[in-house]
Amino acid sequence: MPKKSPDPITKEEIEAIMKAVSEDPNTERRHYYSLLFNLLRYTGRRLGELYGVNMPKKVKVEKWTDENGVERKRTIYKKSGEWMYGVKFSDVDEKNKYLYTMVLKKKQRIKKPAKLTEELIRQIKDFKLTYKLKDDDYIFRNNKVARSYTECQIMFKQYAKKAGITKKNLSIHSLRHYVITHLRKKGWSYEDIAKVTGHSTPSVIGIYDDSTLADVENKLEEDFKDL
Repeated sequence: MPKKSPDPITKEEIEAIMKAVSEDPNTERRHYYSLLFNLLRYTGRRLGELYGVNMPKKVKVEKWTDENGVERKRTIYKKSGEWMYGVKFSDVDEKNKYLYTMVLKKKQRIKKPAKLTEELIRQIKDFKLTYKLKDDDYIFRNNKVARSYTECQIMFKQYAKKAGITKKNLSIHSLRHYVITHLRKKGWSYEDIAKVTGHSTPSVIGIYDDSTLADVENKLEEDFKDL
């Protein structure tokens, strides 16, 4: 069965969750999730685009003949335990206020920029300095301060519970939904939203779209002031 989509999340609920994060007595965990949730909230990126991807490994190919005599086959995959992609500190372009992330387009990963605010850049720099991390280190998957991918998903729900949000089906992906909904309510087209969130489906922006985030930067900075 397909996974149930998360319920809509409001600005007030996000603020309550971030308050719960700020009250976490574990300093390292507080710093980590404050940065992660803020980046997800303001860039609209997927968790896997920031954290990284557990690459699938081919296990076997199953073949059979269906009731109409047509030969069928399917490939079975499992998680390999080999993580790839994810953002590094070197992916931060302070001058242009970009964070470059790897997004999936036509079954290939390409690098696309996400827009950063001055506050996000400051938070990234503070995180790097506090934990003595290097440019080539992954921001959320390094040897000094890191959490598992599954824990990131679980902790969002736990912080939501601490914030008193118990009757909604929320997930860390709710933050991506929020960005899209917020910009849509501001009158943004789906094509322009796709430049912000990294969506690359033909139904949204077309396979050969050459426009970039730079085309909507001014509008982005203006409409993100009250996000």
